[in-house]
Amino acid sequence: GLRSFVKTSGGKGYHIVCPVEPFPDWKSFRDFARGVAELMSLKWPDRYTANMRKKERAGKIYIDWARNTRGATSVAPYSLRARKGATVSMPISWKEIDAVTPDGVDIRNAADRLKKPDPWKGYFSVRQKPTLSNAEAALKRHAFH
Repeated sequence: GLRSFVKTSGGKGYHIVCPVEPFPDWKSFRDFARGVAELMSLKWPDRYTANMRKKERAGKIYIDWARNTRGATSVAPYSLRARKGATVSMPISWKEIDAVTPDGVDIRNAADRLKKPDPWKGYFSVRQKPTLSNAEAALKRHAFH
């Protein structure tokens, strides 16, 4: 039920970004993020996991809720990565998710992407305040197969 945006990481995965109103404190926000990840893992255990141990993640999408805590880092949009091929963490549209791999934007093609319409248009005007009960309700409403 949240408006979300997606970007390549310039590495192995995608980053889903949901702009939200500030939470009262970091613990509340981390608990919310963990709750969403755990709910997804419970609803679709063959598809998602909130378990950070690599051997438990094989063949599943890892929902990295721990990035949502004070002091945690994540690569910023439009950042050049210090990786082979000089990949870029690049905002993409949800329509492109099957066409652009997580490491599919690099220093050679990033500038061309900037000439296209902004896939994150409206990002800074999004105002939403999620709750864990809203997340539970949303998961009940949607049946992804």
